[in-house]
Amino acid sequence: MMRRMMIQRAKWASNNVYGDKIYNKMVSLQMHQSCFHLGKNKFSGEVPSQLFSSGMALMHLLLDNNQLTGEIPDTIGLVQNLTLICFENNTLRGLVPQSLNNLTNVADLILCNNKLEGPLPNLTGMSSLKYLDLSSNAFDSTDFPQWLLTMKNLTTLRMQEANLSGRIPDGFFSLPSLQYVVLSENQLNGTLNLGPNYSKKLQLIDLHSNSIGELRSKINCLISS
Repeated sequence: MMRRMMIQRAKWASNNVYGDKIYNKMVSLQMHQSCFHLGKNKFSGEVPSQLFSSGMALMHLLLDNNQLTGEIPDTIGLVQNLTLICFENNTLRGLVPQSLNNLTNVADLILCNNKLEGPLPNLTGMSSLKYLDLSSNAFDSTDFPQWLLTMKNLTTLRMQEANLSGRIPDGFFSLPSLQYVVLSENQLNGTLNLGPNYSKKLQLIDLHSNSIGELRSKINCLISS
């Protein structure tokens, strides 16, 4: 029982751990762990696809602020219990796996400050998303994603330096839980029309370094443009 309690949470955050040997231990214990809190270390190399499998108890996956390369394994979509994924501040490349759409319990997805490329992912299947950060990657130029209008639980959207262009759809700010929107340093244009039914929870809209025209709404939140 004591061993089970010890391995339910693998927490080595901010311990200056380096190399990839830790992965071997993680794989051997993976079925029982609920948390991998491994941020702010010096892990390098690729994330092995065998790290993830169906039936895992894993809920939190934090590998932020390391030196990881390669792609996010498609097998991550097998881990149905995940609620938090953070790969912030690494050097991950390639496409964002579409298998993320299998993860209907994930509330926080943080992939910012990597070198992820290709088309911006369509994450319609991640219906529980509350916090989404895809900032500062190398995605193809694209219009504002229409699928974001379906994310009814979204509270925070951060997509600065995401190569977005075109207009922000009028209905986006009507998402009922929306509080923080950071879309700075893109190529967005047109008129910003929040509409009459914008979220009353809005606290910040950051649109600086775009080509947004006039604002058509009276709102009490802070708008930076």
